[in-house]
Amino acid sequence: MASDIFRNIIEQKIDVFASTFGNDANKLFKKDSKLIHPLEYGMYRERCAKELLSFICDRSMAISDGFMISSENHVSTQCDIIMYQRDTMPIIDNGITNFFPVEIVGCIGEVKSTLKMGDFQNALIKMANNKKMFLERKGGQAPQMAFKEKDEIISFLICNNFGFDINEVDFDNIYREIEDVRFRHNMILSLQDGLLLYKFDAEKAPKIMKETFCKAFEENQVAWYFPHSTVGDQVYKCESLVVEVDTEDVYNHIIHFLNGLKNAMFGQREYKIDIGSYLMDDAIKQRCR
Repeated sequence: MASDIFRNIIEQKIDVFASTFGNDANKLFKKDSKLIHPLEYGMYRERCAKELLSFICDRSMAISDGFMISSENHVSTQCDIIMYQRDTMPIIDNGITNFFPVEIVGCIGEVKSTLKMGDFQNALIKMANNKKMFLERKGGQAPQMAFKEKDEIISFLICNNFGFDINEVDFDNIYREIEDVRFRHNMILSLQDGLLLYKFDAEKAPKIMKETFCKAFEENQVAWYFPHSTVGDQVYKCESLVVEVDTEDVYNHIIHFLNGLKNAMFGQREYKIDIGSYLMDDAIKQRCR
């Protein structure tokens, strides 16, 4: 049974978040319908999102923004939100920009206002290209769960509203140039439109996956927070699921997002940074032995 007290506290925080994300921010940063401080406006939205996300983070996680880097000498584009292992400090450039070794990153997110379809697609492709960097992580410990998606970085998009019908989005078309389903978003939250996530249908999944699934769940279909499920060599591509705004419970889709993000983070594979791999090439290290 859920806690009424905790639910009421979260609902109050959502009220503040939704207000500052939308109307209050517009009052602060817009004059005569023109955005007068675009940089500050964007930073204000991100701070509001981080504050809400902090309520689902345990003490091992911290929230910031910046860039991911890898020992393969790659760097991501700027991430509005980076959730990372708190016991490992980011590298700070001149006290302004944060660089996070990809091994310590658990989640990345983008925070937008109103999105038209073109901007929506660009944001998802940007996240997908950043998410690819999880393949370059080293020094991983054994995952706590059988599902291989727990080895990935989680990605999400938060916006105020869409300028299109979310039920008509064709994600296969959006990701047509990104073949690996693992790089797709985990969840998309629109405050005014609803929540986009996935559905796991055991009846359509491979046999080995269905057996693993049935041990964990009593139902054949459940909401899933990953674009796929992978057990062994078997990969099941999940279908999109839309949780629309409930007029009788306007908090439902936002709480579902927070709970889903928390569930997705549970049991993520942990990595430890090998500083040597960031300082020296493997070939050089081999020759020195």
